Amino acid sequence: QARVRVAAETLAVAADLAPIETAGRLAAGIGPRQRRGLVQQGIAPGQPGSGVPGVSFFVGADAAARTDGLPGNDLRRRRFGGRAQWLLAGDGAIDLLASSASRAFGARGFYGTPRSLPSEEEVAQTLLLASYGRGGRAGRDFDRVSAALTRARDTYWYGGRAGGVPNRHRSTVLSLHGERARPYGETLTLHLRGDWTGEWLRSRALGDHARNSLSFAALPTWTWGAVSLRVGGAFEGFDDDRPGWLPALGAEVRANDRHTLFVNYSEALRQPSYTEYQYNNPTSLGNSGLERQQTRTAEAGWRGTWPGAEASLAGFAEHARSAVDWLLLERGDTTYRAVNLDEVWRFGLAYAGRADLGRRHALSFSGLFQEQSCDTPYYASRYLMDSVRRDLRTDWVWRAAPGWEARLWQRVQEMADNPLRRRGGRRWLIGAEARWQPSRVPGLTWTAGVANLLDG
Repeated sequence: QARVRVAAETLAVAADLAPIETAGRLAAGIGPRQRRGLVQQGIAPGQPGSGVPGVSFFVGADAAARTDGLPGNDLRRRRFGGRAQWLLAGDGAIDLLASSASRAFGARGFYGTPRSLPSEEEVAQTLLLASYGRGGRAGRDFDRVSAALTRARDTYWYGGRAGGVPNRHRSTVLSLHGERARPYGETLTLHLRGDWTGEWLRSRALGDHARNSLSFAALPTWTWGAVSLRVGGAFEGFDDDRPGWLPALGAEVRANDRHTLFVNYSEALRQPSYTEYQYNNPTSLGNSGLERQQTRTAEAGWRGTWPGAEASLAGFAEHARSAVDWLLLERGDTTYRAVNLDEVWRFGLAYAGRADLGRRHALSFSGLFQEQSCDTPYYASRYLMDSVRRDLRTDWVWRAAPGWEARLWQRVQEMADNPLRRRGGRRWLIGAEARWQPSRVPGLTWTAGVANLLDG
């Protein structure tokens, strides 16, 4: 099991890799127009300092027919990868990870293209990652160093494979990441982080480009009893743009053993992608004059814990200047244009929680309510302003007997209004599954279920 974070603003890769365990998973699914399978296996490493690595691998594939109801819009995906981990004396670990993923799909009607065109696309991506880590983020003393190489290939046939020469894009991203946290005395913890990213693109449609970025962040945190205060920021430097200074502030108060209050403020920069700068076809037109996006985000919230229960509630506000979206500016337009939105405001509320209802029942829930607005007039958005406005989910668990468990979940999503949406803006998703853990075979779990009973 591994978690890899890819920061869209700088393309930096930071890895938090969990210990490899001796465990495996075999999964298969089939539906009216889809099928999928996954094999995953891990073998735990030897004792720390023994030099015997742990290894894990995964292989998966899935396919779906007419993913959005349009003829020819079928999907095929393949993915595989492996990982090796060496535990060092103490609490350090070295990891090597390699993965590859590809997907081929019909793109009729995608990106604003006419539904009459049999467009197709193939995307493949490879990731190589090496990392060293020591200590846990929950503590005040840890180190992380990683290097990652990502290569991607995107081939797009606007008029189908028989319709002419495709657009081909090949990108390479190399990133170096390092961070360290150290305590100084009883009250101060200093967290330092640095990233360098190089990006290279070769493309028939977009041209050949290269750029580099460098960032450094310092986040000191002072703790006095139940109160923590963080005041710091980051420097972002670019070889093709002016540098930026991004403040980061935060405070946390543990009112008692059960209740915690927190507030945070941060800023971020994002350079437009080369697709947003240069892309040009009959239905999508990039803009070489785009400015970079700057975002300011503030949040405040509460977390609570009780025996057998926990909950959280947070409100947030975000302001973005020069955010990039693809828009139809007027009714009747047929070309989406990459545009800097003057001002974008986003306000919302997020909640999550779980509770044990006696020995046999449990309930978990999560939700997001948000509103978004901008000063730029437009007819229809393809990405940023066409966002989820409501997302609610509830899970109910029934522990029927020792080793037996049943789960029923329901999710409702509501999108922003879009005059071009064919299926409406609300989706209802329901799923159920049953799990059995045989007492005579420790560690084995059988799961059977059904997902997306309603998808409308």
